[in-house]
Amino acid sequence: MYMIGVLPALVVFWIRRNVPESPLWEESNRRRRAAHDLRQQGRVLKGEDRALVRFTLVDLFAEPAVRMRLLCASVMSLSMTIGYWGVSTFVPSFVGSVATASNLPAERWAALAGLAQNLGALLGFVAFGFLADAFGRKPRQCRFMGCA
Repeated sequence: MYMIGVLPALVVFWIRRNVPESPLWEESNRRRRAAHDLRQQGRVLKGEDRALVRFTLVDLFAEPAVRMRLLCASVMSLSMTIGYWGVSTFVPSFVGSVATASNLPAERWAALAGLAQNLGALLGFVAFGFLADAFGRKPRQCRFMGCA
């Protein structure tokens, strides 16, 4: 099992060693390294050089509009994670208790409920990709929350 678990890491290692970076990234990395060298020499950085050496997380919170969107997206993501965790924990337990009340093997029915839930989620993830391609990812006219 450990050998199977390490296979994705070995594939990533092979990709990192054998797939070349894009020329755009190479140029950006060269400029970033040059700006870091200038900063280490004690020079005062201005403009683009200053932005290149700044920690990227700071950029996320620099503008109020971006900050608000980031906080809203984080709260939505956290609530979805907690909600999914709650449902995926509750449903098998509930099905197991119903099975026990009906004199059925609780472990088997709880496992089947968890399996059905995960298979349904997997099918939903795959289907959503095809549906998003077919119908588009954004509605033609946005009527949600007054957006233009």
